[in-house]
Amino acid sequence: MGGGAEIIVHGSEMDEMPAQNVISIAGTVNGASVVLPLPALTENDQFNSNGNAGKIAYKAPSVMSVFSETYSSFDGTVLPNGTNTNLQFDA
Repeated sequence: MGGGAEIIVHGSEMDEMPAQNVISIAGTVNGASVVLPLPALTENDQFNSNGNAGKIAYKAPSVMSVFSETYSSFDGTVLPNGTNTNLQFDA
């Protein structure tokens, strides 16, 4: 949940300028498709990326930053678009 994992996104038809590529996560919540855009690439991510080769370096954000919540107030039930998903998280 704390973020910071270094990941490499492989793909095709990426923009050669790493900052122009948008990273998002997708899934299904209660039968509905959900796509969450993630924060933009940092300067370090951009430096370590090569869009022409189909590789984008990305440091994963924390769950709290994706949902715009503080750790103490995050309960996992509200998505960034304001919808209540009734997600269940086990501690």
